[in-house]
Amino acid sequence: AGKFIQNNSTNGGTAAALLQTVSDLLTKQGRAGDTKRYGPEFYVAEIAAGSGTGSSVRQGHYLMGATAYSGTLGLTGYVSYAAWVRLTAGSVWIYNPHANLTIDGVTVSAGDHQLQTIDGWVHVAGSYSPTVSYNTHYLPSLYGVDGTTVEVALPILSPSNQIIAPHSYPLVTA
Repeated sequence: AGKFIQNNSTNGGTAAALLQTVSDLLTKQGRAGDTKRYGPEFYVAEIAAGSGTGSSVRQGHYLMGATAYSGTLGLTGYVSYAAWVRLTAGSVWIYNPHANLTIDGVTVSAGDHQLQTIDGWVHVAGSYSPTVSYNTHYLPSLYGVDGTTVEVALPILSPSNQIIAPHSYPLVTA
């Protein structure tokens, strides 16, 4: 769906221009001036849901992405995750059974959380403790109706029990 390009012409550089979705993300992140022009390159992925992409598993919604069976447990027994997500069409829900989900840094109460296209880019983060060293809850799970599309940027999984604050650059974890 897009790519952040070092020294991009959108922000005064000599390299290729950014697509609008990437410019929108940089604005949401609060990046300005040279931080919109320079930095590590990254991609924005587009994910689609619908018939042929899996079974309808939640209220007529199809599973679009999850960290199922992740072998990323650290000494804490927890896995933390974060990503920037934007709903571009359709209807999408984020599974949140334990109230350990934050949207733009604000904790969301337990229960599924619905994103709206008007929300634009949101930072989704949380942590969980999988059982038997794999995730039986498929977090963070995105469920969309047939024809739903979402964009995802800068995803991260970390073997920790800390909510990852909104981040603007790719993060490296061990």
